[in-house]
Amino acid sequence: MIRHGESEANKLNVFSNTGYQHGLTPMGKQQAFFVLNQLQSLGIKPTAIFSSPLKRAVETAKIIAEGFNLSYEKAPELIEFSVGCLEGKSSDDDWYQFKRLWDEWFLNDNDAYQIEGGESLTDVVTRVQSFLNHVKETHQPEDTILLIGHGGTFKAILPFLDETVSRKSLRETWLKHTDIVKIEMSKIIRSVIIYHTENMKECDVFDTQ
Repeated sequence: MIRHGESEANKLNVFSNTGYQHGLTPMGKQQAFFVLNQLQSLGIKPTAIFSSPLKRAVETAKIIAEGFNLSYEKAPELIEFSVGCLEGKSSDDDWYQFKRLWDEWFLNDNDAYQIEGGESLTDVVTRVQSFLNHVKETHQPEDTILLIGHGGTFKAILPFLDETVSRKSLRETWLKHTDIVKIEMSKIIRSVIIYHTENMKECDVFDTQ
């Protein structure tokens, strides 16, 4: 899973979780080319690439896909989670509500909590897990699949990919632009590894046996 590059919404510090209007900044495009080079240097050869339909993710996916001479497919299930009435806003109070949302989800295990008009954690996990199950059914175990999406949605789903990973351990962990989350599964070990693409060092490793 790869978070998109820096977007215009990030520069504006505005909630743009469902709108299509905000694309990548020049820095965001550089980040997309950088992560492409990192993937290639690691010898990663994706079988398929799926992207959130939001502009910033699509533009990131396009750069990566072209680098591998592959097409990409838009997957609505990978869209950033809805913040409802906060969409388009950017005040300190709006961001406080967003902080409270994460506290409820990851500190208080309140999966049903949602901002007015937005998604609950249950909503987010249900749609993403449904998509991941579809990918698993339509691809081989040895296939490498790239999912281009968003920091919020990817962070929300991580504890549910490996339920032994504590939500509290992830509360203050944030994916930077074009960070890579590598999911490895086996009968013995299941691990979630987060790489910062600035230096490709492992910043968080969660292993369970």
